[in-house]
Amino acid sequence: MRPLPCILPFFLLACAGAPSRIESTPVAPVVAEPKRPAPESFLLWPDGAPDAKGNAPTDQPTLTAYLPAPGTGNGTAIIVNPGGGYRVLVGDHEGAQVASWFARQGITAFVLRYRLLETYPPELALVDAQRAIRWVRHNADRYGLSTRRVGMCGFSAGANLATAAATHVGMETPDAASPIDRVSSRPDFIVPVYPATSQELLKKGAFIATDVRVTEETPPAFLVHTHPDRLLSLHSLRFYEALHKHGVPAALHVFGHGAHGMGIGTGDPDLARWPPLLVEWLRRQRFMTDAPRVPTEVSVQIDGKPMHWGWISLIPEDPSLPIAASLIDPGAKGRVAFEGDTAPCAGRYHLQAHLLGAPGANLKTGEPSMVEPLSLQSVAPGDPRPIAVTVAPGQPITVDIRTR
Repeated sequence: MRPLPCILPFFLLACAGAPSRIESTPVAPVVAEPKRPAPESFLLWPDGAPDAKGNAPTDQPTLTAYLPAPGTGNGTAIIVNPGGGYRVLVGDHEGAQVASWFARQGITAFVLRYRLLETYPPELALVDAQRAIRWVRHNADRYGLSTRRVGMCGFSAGANLATAAATHVGMETPDAASPIDRVSSRPDFIVPVYPATSQELLKKGAFIATDVRVTEETPPAFLVHTHPDRLLSLHSLRFYEALHKHGVPAALHVFGHGAHGMGIGTGDPDLARWPPLLVEWLRRQRFMTDAPRVPTEVSVQIDGKPMHWGWISLIPEDPSLPIAASLIDPGAKGRVAFEGDTAPCAGRYHLQAHLLGAPGANLKTGEPSMVEPLSLQSVAPGDPRPIAVTVAPGQPITVDIRTR
């Protein structure tokens, strides 16, 4: 029998020359996260909590500090209250993982271990929450924090506790025996995530009714809920309505899917958007800086004529400063006055003009003047530089943008 010709080398050469069906995507280099200090825990009352019935960990409330990496902190603090129906504490995805996420944003976070039912009523958990706010405020210098930017975030029962701290405020007591008790327990902002707030809506279960206690002095709130969470979704609406009625700044985000207990939405791309939305809200509310707002007048002309209709936005170079943005109509003649809570802070900003309509629009027939909006972020076509402006007291900003 004659030996078969060797075809293997030819086969290999043919395969080597053929186009591959497997496409590879370059892998982005992994950037190491800056080293953060290890969490540290502290007793809220080193000599024993008031009305404690023992010395077990469940009898002695604590705070555990999660610090930003050195040089990345922005001076904002937040206390995290895990949920669990006042019966347990969900310390993972509603506690440590939340605090760690905040620390990565430059926010110093503290997880609160508060006292629970079967041994203690919710009113004593409120005492623990008030003490936690006072403790953080009293120790602000130790952590490089602002005493005017101490917030509280909570989940479920922990969210009820956050709303309780916001509506049952213990003010400064200069003659208190403990220096910690001499400062206010009022949080500067709260983040209730799927909270219980209304005694009327929840007949059963032990918690603190808070929607009926909202006043003009209640701190701003960022509320998060999901539509399928029918047990408690109306509670967020009730609390938001009370805030709106009393003129308290607030935001309410209701997601169309998701269950009670979602935490910060890890694993769901939609639900995981609420924490970044919270950071943007904190910026706009000036909870990421102590810099004062500066009333600022801005005038924008496009090709020598006042901007007709659209948005004028000031985007700060410093990410801790608030964005300033305003929708203008034709009657504004391209001018906007940023005042009060809408004003920016002093510093360098990039001005953006987003033109939504031109004088050619027919408002009777609905005939458009522009099929697509025009985003203008440089003073002339082909100029790659952003429109850099400086916000300073008493200095109006005038910009002339050319599109041709």
